[in-house]
Amino acid sequence: MTEILVGTSAGLEAVAGESGQVSEPIVALAAGGDARWALVGHGDVLRSDDGAWERVASLEEYRGRCLLPTDEAL
Repeated sequence: MTEILVGTSAGLEAVAGESGQVSEPIVALAAGGDARWALVGHGDVLRSDDGAWERVASLEEYRGRCLLPTDEAL
């Protein structure tokens, strides 16, 4: 089943079904392989493989604007 996620200034929303578990402003969304990625707030990178979102990195000195997933990583 296809899942459509929308990133807003209020967080992550699903077009159908449950809303996302992220309530921070979404800067960028991406999908690659089985993983979904979100860039939130001031540069935190989140990953979801199973619907639960986990903070995996932070861009401390930079302000991110986009995400580019590959087969191996983000």
